[in-house]
Amino acid sequence: MATFSNDTKFDSTFQKALLPLINNRNCNEFTVAVGYVGESILRKMESKLLEIANRGKCRVIIGLLFHEGCYQSKKDYLEELDGKLRDKNASSGIFVTRFQYHGKVYKVVNDQVSRVFVGSSNFSTPSWTTRKEFNIDVTQSQAKSKSLAFVDYILSHKDTVPLTAVPIKLKKRGSNKVNIRKELQNNIVNRAIYNALPAPVGQFDHLLRVDANLASGLNLYFDRGRRIDGSDKFEPRPWFEIELASQATEIGNQYYPKSVLIGKKPSSTARTGDFTAFIKDGQKIYKFDMKVGGSGGKNIYSAKSSGGRKVLGQYIKGKLHNAGLLKEGDLITSETLIGYGRDTITFKKIDDSKYIIDFSVPDEIEDIDGE
Repeated sequence: MATFSNDTKFDSTFQKALLPLINNRNCNEFTVAVGYVGESILRKMESKLLEIANRGKCRVIIGLLFHEGCYQSKKDYLEELDGKLRDKNASSGIFVTRFQYHGKVYKVVNDQVSRVFVGSSNFSTPSWTTRKEFNIDVTQSQAKSKSLAFVDYILSHKDTVPLTAVPIKLKKRGSNKVNIRKELQNNIVNRAIYNALPAPVGQFDHLLRVDANLASGLNLYFDRGRRIDGSDKFEPRPWFEIELASQATEIGNQYYPKSVLIGKKPSSTARTGDFTAFIKDGQKIYKFDMKVGGSGGKNIYSAKSSGGRKVLGQYIKGKLHNAGLLKEGDLITSETLIGYGRDTITFKKIDDSKYIIDFSVPDEIEDIDGE
């Protein structure tokens, strides 16, 4: 009986075992019964799920959605996907349980041969990639028979109903304002300074690749930590510490911040650069000293002179926190950013030494009292 975990000590990762079965052209059933699903993984796999529904059945049962609700954007997408699946096959679709169900069971059928997996992984990107989950391929005949019977039991239960058969309560955004940290508050400047800036000459968007950067970028907190000088010990990074890791297409943009080579060796690609960033956040205006560093100048972060990497993190993570999407210690995923409404940070260039940084969303309400 094979075991699956995100730890290399086991037979394989769960997604490496499951995806080839789902991607098989002979796959004619995929049934998932879990507590939670992630919007990002559903979007990524949508075309494959529709293919399976077209050949047979594709059913996603969500056990805690009815009781806990979700954000409007996720509800809209679940309803959209449910409609597409049912258009392919009336037996397919998104289902919810009116009882609290927190199990994790996956059934895959290829040419009438059934496989069933049970364990701890929800149908979400973190559960399939970074979280320390554990799952098994149930092959012992009696256990497999009972596991498949359990899937049928959940599906046929009188309180397992189509998504559209019940009202899904909506979570409210912006109900949990984060206090402005001292370091961030120290960077507030007079609004007149911002209003006096010339118009930008151009801009570029930095894509927040959070699912690919699960221990760096916005998730630098989950890195193994910072080495303590003169020792082999590491200390955890502060929760708010972040840096933006750019890729070649962004670095090559004509409006990307300037930097110069600093490596002493001819082969070195290390670079450094400086600029000032202005951020409009409701009625508040922040002014940060910023740095460009790393190989090829790929990293952008707030400078020590303005409070260090955690200051930019206080602004960005604070926005996600205020939207009700993040609490301290949470991993930021594409699901988080979908809920927020954007997965990019815009850099508007004033000149080589000044930029405006924008991480606002269109429906954001300005904090008119300045608190």
